[in-house]
This record gives sequence, structure tokens and C-alpha cells, in this order.
Amino acid sequence: MAEGFAPNGLEQIEFDDVRLALAGINLMLNNGFQESDMLFNKYRQYSPLMSAGASFVSTMHAVMTFEEEKISAAMQMLKSTEHLCATDEGFLESIKNKLGNKPATTQAVQLTVAERLERQIIIGDCQLYIAMLTFIKQELSSYVKGGWVLRKAWKIYNRVYREVTDLIAYCEWRTGQKVNGSQSSLDSLPDGEQDTVPRQLPSKSQSSYEISREAAKSNVTTSASCENISTKNKTWSGVSKSKSVAMAMATSTEDLPSTDTLERLLGAVSFGYGLFQLTISMIPPSLLKIVNMLGFRVERDVGLKCLKTASKSQDMKAPLATLSLLWYHLVATPFFALGSGDAEQGLREAEKILRENEATYPTSALFLFFKGRLLRLRCQVEESLAVYNSALEACKDQREIQLLCVYEISWSQLLRLNFAEALSGFQRLKEESRWSQCYYAYLSAICYGAQGRINEAKDMFKQVPKFSQKKRNPLELYTVRKAQQFMKAGKKHQTKDYVMLLGLEVLYLWRALPTCATDDLQNMLQECGKVTDQSLISMGFLIEGSIHSILGNRDEAMTCFEAALAKSSSPHQEAHVAPFSCYELGVLYLEKPETHDQGKAMLIKAKDGYKDYDFENRLRIRVHAVLRHMKDVPVEQPEVEEEKEVEDD
Repeated sequence: MAEGFAPNGLEQIEFDDVRLALAGINLMLNNGFQESDMLFNKYRQYSPLMSAGASFVSTMHAVMTFEEEKISAAMQMLKSTEHLCATDEGFLESIKNKLGNKPATTQAVQLTVAERLERQIIIGDCQLYIAMLTFIKQELSSYVKGGWVLRKAWKIYNRVYREVTDLIAYCEWRTGQKVNGSQSSLDSLPDGEQDTVPRQLPSKSQSSYEISREAAKSNVTTSASCENISTKNKTWSGVSKSKSVAMAMATSTEDLPSTDTLERLLGAVSFGYGLFQLTISMIPPSLLKIVNMLGFRVERDVGLKCLKTASKSQDMKAPLATLSLLWYHLVATPFFALGSGDAEQGLREAEKILRENEATYPTSALFLFFKGRLLRLRCQVEESLAVYNSALEACKDQREIQLLCVYEISWSQLLRLNFAEALSGFQRLKEESRWSQCYYAYLSAICYGAQGRINEAKDMFKQVPKFSQKKRNPLELYTVRKAQQFMKAGKKHQTKDYVMLLGLEVLYLWRALPTCATDDLQNMLQECGKVTDQSLISMGFLIEGSIHSILGNRDEAMTCFEAALAKSSSPHQEAHVAPFSCYELGVLYLEKPETHDQGKAMLIKAKDGYKDYDFENRLRIRVHAVLRHMKDVPVEQPEVEEEKEVEDD
């Protein structure tokens, strides 16, 4: 229950900010962005939690629109929330206090254990959102600044996560009440970070209350000395440097945080901590080494466990954790091939999440969006289009979410080779989206050319470089290069078949071919056979091999990938064909125990044998995912060897 004063100090109100904050987030997710914004702003001056909610909604607007004005407004609001939550902790703050430059506030002294942790978590969230907004600018200076802010957020999450789990362990022992989700969270701590949490709790029947010598020597500061702590006929032998545990030790049992409060705090910190673990674990392996040097120790499984814990809590970020899990299963995993054979398991998990939340968010455009993704990934394109159109209708007052749905609808039409239907959506995105007009112009040109409207395709390809704004963006570098390549091909090669292959290339590189219907894949095979331009021969073989692999024609797929690899050394071939062909061959070789070593060699060749090609980092992430999966799954022995051993016996 929050109690606060208006800025003029004249008005005092009391309200349940925990329930109100969760209601505000649910309003936003049920297509009530304006209502949510009004609710949070009405109470943001009274409660750090409501201020955090207002800042998040503002950040969402900025991220979706890319508008400089909204980015600046969100930054200002985040800094205001940080200021509201500020406590006298941290190195600089302690120096200021010692020098007398920053008098301790009465408010800070009166904070309870739970209030202090909640404010620290909100500060970490603010740092994370500020880093996100900084990265949007995509400038070198913004990357450096954003990286520094991100590191600050990580340090806060890392410390507070340990404090919360320490506090839960202590309160569970002292009160005998179990906190839901606590065990899974304790188990999710990376190796080396579990030392502060006792593995075996002491008996409550012991007669004295002793604090271990190690804890007494720690840098814990408490409002009461260790000698003044009431014994309560208990002994706590947990070794902890946590300030929260020290504060709890000096608190009566009646004043300890309730089980509900501890569950909510665990969910709140698990969101940020888990999101960090999950997203950073997906960056290219080459950058991951640098990240580890900067102090980020991340594990994908830890991230997933924490997000699941957060999604089950009553914290306002629980729905956001749910959306993060859906994003991982339905966007990141299929795109980067992170599942490595467990794709269907991820789809089942996403289906379960959607089913559990259907009653709470029946018409939510975002949840309908993910439901459409699920159906599309299961090759139910007609059903997915119906759901996307429902989402489009539900968010008619929210342009940014509308554009997300328009993209998915156009992309689904592209998968069915319905270029006329796809064109209208990509044209709208080119005009209205602030994300990458260059990319949408390229897709529009493909839709024109694949219909045989070559002159209109040429006009659109010619415009692609003009829309490029990010010089080092891999997507824009690719689309600009391909558009210029088409313009230089000469009238003889500027044909419908040429453009059709460019469209199939996009579908391949985006890993969209596995979601196409069998009839559409057969039509694509026929299009690959029409390639006459010698510069596209190797690409044609690569796409043809991928389609055969999806259709279960393993031998034909192997033949095509080998041909693509052989032809890739010819003049004027696409540089990315060779490494992608090695990757595809490696995956096929791994399917049989007797060619397992060949598969691993091919994957390593794909990862280390090539450089400076389109979407290099994208392929490296996929290769890394497969190699990592190999370590987790024991290699089966070939059947021939097993039979030989039986005969010898």
C-alpha cells in the first residue's frame, strides 16, 4: 500500500500501487495505451512503482515510433523516476554523504527492506531502458554510452538478484513459510554466485542466535549491532554479505516482508536479470568474449528460468516477462535456429503460454500478433492471416502495432508467392515506418518484378539506396548492394526469373522457407530451375537444396548444397553462398552418427573459414547454437559398430 504527498505537499492519498501498476500494464496490453498512460501519470508523483510504469509506457512509445521527440521525453521521464527512487547507496553517494555534500533524507532512513529493494530494481530497469533508447541512435558514441549504461544496469540486477534470493532464504528459514518460485530462482544462479545462499538451513531448535564469523567480517552495514538482535531461539548460519539480510536480522518477525511481497520482489528482479541473461546470450560468439571481459556472465537457460519466475508473479512486469518468452520462442528461436532440433518444443511452450493468458488478454493486439506467428510457424498460413487481421482491427488506434501486423500479413503473402497482395503492405510500410524504408523498398521492388512489372521494379530498385540511412547496418548494406547489382545486370538479365530468385533468397536468409506449404515449396523448386544468369547459379543451388531438405529429400539436398559450394568459387558469385552451404551440409551430416565428425568439421569451416559476407553474424549465431547443442546431446554410435561388438561377444 503506497502513501504519498502531491508535489505541493498539501494532498495525501493512500492506494495499492502494486495492484494499480499491474492494472496499468494490463490496460496497455489490452490495447488501452492512452488509458494506461493516463493512469500511470495520475499517480506517478506518489509512488516509485507508478512512476516506473509511466516511464515504461513512454519508453514503449519511443521504441515503436523512433521519433526523436518521444525518445527525448522518455529519457527525461526515466531520469525523473531514477531521481524519485534514489537512495544513499553506491560509491559516489557514500562519498557525498561523508563529505557532507548530500544530507541523508528522512525518507531514505525510513525505507523498509522491501521498499529499498524495490527502488533498486526500478533504478536497474531505468538504466536498461535508457540503454535501449541510446542504442536506437545507432551511432558509435551512442553504442559506447549505451554499453556503459547497460553495464551499470547489469551490476544493479546482479547485486539485487543475489540480495533478494538471500533475503528469501533467510525469511523462509525464520518464518517457516515457503516463497513460490524461490527454489527455481536459487537454482538458476550461475556457478560462483550461489555462495551467499545457504544450501542447508540450520535447525530452528538451536538455543542461540549466532551470526557466522564470515558474515560478521563482511561489509554489511546494519541499523542495529549484531549483539542487539533478539535470539528467537534460532540460529542462522547462512553466510551472506547482503545488506537486506542484515536489515531483516534487525527486524522483528512481524515486520519482515510478507510472502506475497517477497514473491513480487523475486518476480520484479527476475525480469530484468532474466532478460539480460537471455538477450546477451544470443549475441555472436566473437562479441560474447568481449561481453564476458566486461563482467557480463550470462546463460540462456538461467534467463529462461528467471523470465518464467517473473511471468508467474504479481509484479507489474509479469506480463512483460510473458511477452519476452513469446518473443524468444516465436521470433528469436526460429530466426536464429536457436532450438537446434527442439523447435516444436518451443512452439508447444508458446502455445501453452498463449492458452494460459487468453482469458486475461482476449483481444490484445500483441498477444494476437504472437498467436499469428505461432500459426504461421506451423504452416497454417490461412489461419495466421485471419488472426493477424483481427489484431490489425484491435489496434486501429495504435499505428506502430498496426505496422507490425501489416508486415506479418505481407510477409505471409510473400510466403505463398502472392506478390500482388504482399506489395500493398510493403508499400505502406515504406511510407509510414521509421524503421528501415530501405528494406521495405527492396521488398516492394521484388513484388513488382516477380509479377513481371520490370519497369516498376527497376524504378523501385533505383530508390533503394536513397532510403539507406544507416551506413553500417547489415540489412541496409545487403539491400543496397543487391539493388545496385540488379541495376547493373543489363536489360538481358533484368527478368522476372531474376527477381523471383531474389525473393526466394530473402525467404531463405530469413529462415522462412520451413514455414511454407508443400505446394508453394514445389513451385519454388520450379523457379530455381529457371535460373540462367551465371552469377546466380550457386545461389539457386543453395535455395533448391534448402527446399529439398525441408521436403525430406536428403540425398537431393546434399547434391544441391555440394553443387552450391563448388559453384561458389566461380567468378561473380555471392560471397555468402559458400559459408551457408557449409552450414547446411554440416547440419545434414550431423543427422547420421557415422558422418557426425564431418558435420562438425563443416560447421567449424562455416564459422571460421569465411569472413566479410552478408549476414555473417547471423550465420555465426546459428552455427554456435548447433555446436552448443552437440555438447548437450551425446553422440550415438553407428549401428554397424554396435553389431560388430555383438558378434565379437
